Amino acid sequence: MAALFLAFAVVELWTPIVHGGYFLPGDLGQVTSMTRVGGGATLAPQNRLPSDVYVDFGPFLHFDAAQVGAGHFPTWNPYNGNGQPYFADDQTVVASPFTLPFYFLNFRLALIAAALARLWLLGFITYLFLARHRLGTLSAAVGGAIFAYAGYHLVWLDYQTQVSVSATLPIALWCVRIALDHGPPGRGESVTRQGRKRERSARWFALVGLAAALAVIIYDGHPETAVFDIALIAGYAVIAVVVEGGDWRARLRWAARLVSAAALALGLAAFQLLPFLQYTGAGARPAQLRANPAASATGFSPGAAPLMAFPNLLGGPQFAYDNLAFWSHQTPLSNYAEANGSTTGLLALALVPLGLVAAWRRRRQAIAWFGVAASVVGAVVLFSRAVGLWWHDVPLVGSAGLNRSQDVLLLGVAVLAALGVESMTHWGGSIRRRLGAVGAVILSFTAVSVALLIGALDLRNRASHVKGSRAGTEVAMRIVRDNITAELILAGAFAVLLGTYVLVRRGRLRWLLAPAMIVLAFASNGLVMQSYNPTVKPAFFYPDTSAVRDLVKVTKSDEVVFVNGYFPAASVNLWFGVHDVGSYDAIGFKWHDALYDKVFDVKVPYAEQMPQCLGSLQLFGIEWVVGGPGVLRNGSTQGVNLKAYLYKIPAYRVSGAALVSVVGRSITARGSDQRALAAVSRCSFRPDRTVVLDPTSYRQRGPGSLSAPRGRTAATDRARVTSRSAGALSVRATSKRPGWLVVRQTFAPGWQATVDGHPVPVQRADVAFQAVRLPAGTHTVRLLYRPASVSIGLVVSVLSALVAAGLCLVAFLWRRRARPGHAVGRFQRRPGTPVS
Repeated sequence: MAALFLAFAVVELWTPIVHGGYFLPGDLGQVTSMTRVGGGATLAPQNRLPSDVYVDFGPFLHFDAAQVGAGHFPTWNPYNGNGQPYFADDQTVVASPFTLPFYFLNFRLALIAAALARLWLLGFITYLFLARHRLGTLSAAVGGAIFAYAGYHLVWLDYQTQVSVSATLPIALWCVRIALDHGPPGRGESVTRQGRKRERSARWFALVGLAAALAVIIYDGHPETAVFDIALIAGYAVIAVVVEGGDWRARLRWAARLVSAAALALGLAAFQLLPFLQYTGAGARPAQLRANPAASATGFSPGAAPLMAFPNLLGGPQFAYDNLAFWSHQTPLSNYAEANGSTTGLLALALVPLGLVAAWRRRRQAIAWFGVAASVVGAVVLFSRAVGLWWHDVPLVGSAGLNRSQDVLLLGVAVLAALGVESMTHWGGSIRRRLGAVGAVILSFTAVSVALLIGALDLRNRASHVKGSRAGTEVAMRIVRDNITAELILAGAFAVLLGTYVLVRRGRLRWLLAPAMIVLAFASNGLVMQSYNPTVKPAFFYPDTSAVRDLVKVTKSDEVVFVNGYFPAASVNLWFGVHDVGSYDAIGFKWHDALYDKVFDVKVPYAEQMPQCLGSLQLFGIEWVVGGPGVLRNGSTQGVNLKAYLYKIPAYRVSGAALVSVVGRSITARGSDQRALAAVSRCSFRPDRTVVLDPTSYRQRGPGSLSAPRGRTAATDRARVTSRSAGALSVRATSKRPGWLVVRQTFAPGWQATVDGHPVPVQRADVAFQAVRLPAGTHTVRLLYRPASVSIGLVVSVLSALVAAGLCLVAFLWRRRARPGHAVGRFQRRPGTPVS
């Protein structure tokens, strides 16, 4: 079965494996001038929606591999937004197991290996989890294929976070099941001493495995999906303990053991969790959400239900035309990719009614209650905007909304589908009973197909009549018809094979029917949605164009701001090594974002446009402006002079701007950022002469005041950077009198400084940057990023890993000393031999 699920993953990734392309939408770079191959006409990307993969996750992985390959642990990103904490931003996936291929393989092979691993784990481990509940091979395999190739896992497959979390989910559930299968003996039962040791060793192995899986979910880099999946794991554990746990004492013991495993998981994940908690504590996301709570209401309306059955019903996001009808009438606060990410396929939904019958017959087993509960809760969460508004107030979840909760519904549907197949394939008795089972299969598939077909046609008709929508074109309607036809054929073929399987009680025919049904379960989503994730030619994969080469050569990678869309937004500069002050990560800092928005007059942190005046450019240390007319927004050209053309793209040098400078005049902003923000954002402010200091904290506080300026800057005061790397900066500074070395680098907890080897404090300056007190004379200043949260988290994780290793060693020694053979306890210990 492991080989079969590996084969499914290979089929899904056949194009990048065989044709030598990159499994990542790298052609998105062809929409901007500087990264367009040959500088020619714009190439339309195959799929515009997974832009985060191109602008964030690809560069993140490249930066991870480059830093680790050079022997450095990447804690700081110097290239985005004057620098940002890197490892603390969980989505950089530095320590995720799915990032390991990028540390050992070339980038193309690593992308394929990581995607193969995710799909294989999703399918095969889900199969093992279902088989552990005494489901037959066919039933468990169908459930595994349905869950692995559900829309959420295919739509987001080339993202490095969501599906990594989902792929670890069945491992944790499997470990919970194994732990419960090796429970204490029930009343009146006895075990031998050796049997008790085997029980204890198996239980400890499973609990340590559960702790490791929960920790990996946190390391996998997507807090929103992690919260939903951990809640799903906890829900299964509670259901299993309540339904199968014996008396209340046994239930309390098992609850305590599972809670202990969760505590060990927190210790194992401390290395990632503590920096992330520190970062989100200063982040901008919670405040933004409270300011705009409607942004979280991303539940789907009931009218979108047909799309949950038919993947890509209206063509899918990879097609060029715009489906304005669906956007405006079904998911006005979501997008098409997220809607497709909720699909399970008509085949899976047609099995759900049969699964409900089986769940009633298995009501004394946890898997039945779990399947029903997950399906009901998942559907409520997915379709309820009210739940979305409430969910946004949960700490650390941030923008989870409802479009990252799909695992709850999809796993519930997969479990019920597996139970439905199981109930039909084990329907015993006379030929009359078997014919009744076949009738139930036909009735279920027909009723679900007709209901969803009516809804799909209604959705299509509404789409074709919406003003401005191109979904009514002949091409779009053909896509709709083809997708509906494919889903009906796949579901119908499965129903015919399942009915035949029920009638044929014995014989070799069953050995042919079972694999065919498993393949159909894979095809119902796997093949229908295969085209969503594009594979691009190597020439389009972050190309080293003439414009980028000229940029690095002319600017020497000093601070740059791009205007008018000449360079891809966000983190692409991690790949090209350009220090772009116009790019920020997903979390940011309250005061840093406020400064950027004030100076550039934007609300989108990666918007590319000119600031108000020369002082604003100098404030961010911007030495080059690339693209645009080179005129500031107030109409001035003073201090911004044409220097070069980068492959026909103008670049302008900013006078008086530098990454580091010596400033003699200082103003103290006590207790508030508001006055400091107003002061530094005025066009009359001279950041090369005056610095606004906040000696108290990097957090926002209440109302305050500005002190009178003190000191002045001498003409001979100067500073130059002698070396710069990720998380380290060396400066040679000369000051005629005591002053301040101002570094246009993001202030963040964890920065340390020395002046001629003597430690000095790093203070927040000009709202968002750093300043170090400088004595008179010439000095060597060195700044290092050494956050205590990373160090403490590493110590806690190492100690927790030693505890986990010790538990495994003791369990291994117990197992070696124990002899086989012991009585069966309250929980089922071994699943029965699967019947296929």
